[in-house]
Amino acid sequence: MRFFIIFLILFFAEKLKAQTDSGPRFMAMANAGTALEGVFTLGSNQAGIASLKRSELALAFQEHNHSTNVRSIAAFFALPTNVGVLGLYANKYSVKQDLNELRGGLTLSRLFASKFAVAGTLNYHQLSISQSGVNKALTFDLGLQYKLSQNWVIGAHFVNPLTFVQVKALSYKVSSQVRVGTSYILSNQILLAIESEYDLDDYYDFRLGLEYSIINKLKLRGGTSFAPFKQYVGAGVDLNRIGVDAATSFHPQLGASSQLSLNYAF
Repeated sequence: MRFFIIFLILFFAEKLKAQTDSGPRFMAMANAGTALEGVFTLGSNQAGIASLKRSELALAFQEHNHSTNVRSIAAFFALPTNVGVLGLYANKYSVKQDLNELRGGLTLSRLFASKFAVAGTLNYHQLSISQSGVNKALTFDLGLQYKLSQNWVIGAHFVNPLTFVQVKALSYKVSSQVRVGTSYILSNQILLAIESEYDLDDYYDFRLGLEYSIINKLKLRGGTSFAPFKQYVGAGVDLNRIGVDAATSFHPQLGASSQLSLNYAF
């Protein structure tokens, strides 16, 4: 266990990998959220909040790889205004007391001609490593979504296009990523989501997610990703303005991770 924690600390010290939390709904669908909509897209592709008509608040908690003392908590808030939908996102990722990463984001997302959504997000990062001090950075994200039809959406998300960030006299690298994806409503009961992610440094992944509505208020979800090969399952209940979602992922080496969220629209 100690070796695992030390490995994480050394990895983060070399490069700040933005630990984003997109909520259990998207997690259950293999985190293939680039072309999906709703408040949880603040953790995947912020353009997805552009179509919201009501304010919405959500909280999520995740236990990463059980028994490793790696946890994260996230908050999502969307507010429709005359200039677009404003979004606030905050996430804390921690490994015992050895490592803490904070990320906060302020988003403006706008919908044009009811089909094309554009979002810009300013992110603040803070990485604290015991005995190594605190690093801070600002990054910028760009999100796009386009509705090809009522049932078919395509999306793209650009994470930190400005590859390097300078903070005072300290310069360190923040992960840069490009994600493209699509979602398609196959029927009144089935939603399919596909996503490809490319890290400009050294990482590529492909994800596939599915959501099945048993009844209007109960949904079952599943998915898989390929780098590494992981499986995901989850479920959600929609009680008018209140939603509860849960998800679990299975990593071939690190084991299971579980997440739970509660959201309220008002």
